[in-house]
Amino acid sequence: MTSLVLHTSKPDTLFDNIHELGACFHCKTGGVGEDEYTVLYYARNKRVHFEGKLTTGELERLTREGSIEVTSIEYDRFKDELIITE
Repeated sequence: MTSLVLHTSKPDTLFDNIHELGACFHCKTGGVGEDEYTVLYYARNKRVHFEGKLTTGELERLTREGSIEVTSIEYDRFKDELIITE
């Protein structure tokens, strides 16, 4: 089975690819006053991993579209495993 894995830092690319039914999680990764976020969208054969800046409006849109705020999102490359801490 073929799968799509997309790594991006462009908010437009993120929003263009999270329209399917799936699970979306986000966490703040920047320090105080910084707008750096990690977002993970996962659907059956599709994984979108975003790391970059989001405006307040983009963050509100993400939340409206069902993204769940979590404490951390990690990727273990050796096990090809995503670890999400709520």
